[in-house]
Amino acid sequence: MSSQQQVIQEVLTFRLGEKVMGVEVPRIEQVILIKDNVVELPRTPKFILGAISDGDRLIPLLDLEVFLDLREPVKTFELTSNAILVTMDQFVYGIYSGELPQKLTEIPISQAGDIPEQIPKSWVKSILEVNGQAIYLIDPDQLWQSLQ
Repeated sequence: MSSQQQVIQEVLTFRLGEKVMGVEVPRIEQVILIKDNVVELPRTPKFILGAISDGDRLIPLLDLEVFLDLREPVKTFELTSNAILVTMDQFVYGIYSGELPQKLTEIPISQAGDIPEQIPKSWVKSILEVNGQAIYLIDPDQLWQSLQ
């Protein structure tokens, strides 16, 4: 890696269909396993799986694969089902992942690569590369705004 190449210090990755997405660790409040702690919310879009009850707050849980029409909504949660709780100023929302996320450190920003057409361009802050595989780094604020 050249001394000029920019890197992202810490990223938590998860799958979105066949693609790997990432969120910078400072934007993550926590990752929690979800079992029976998701409350259904009536009259919400199908990509909102419900809300996670976390103490005195309810955190909306988004399924981005459903939002992008990559699959139907999850009906039951597995042992590895989790929510990546992402922070936005005073607001927190969860991103559903069926697999446990992976933490990567010091990932170089790729100079090349296109964003796949199924992923909204406004979501992607930059493209990272690990072992020849692209990781699309999400901008949590832009992602939330695009769902409004």
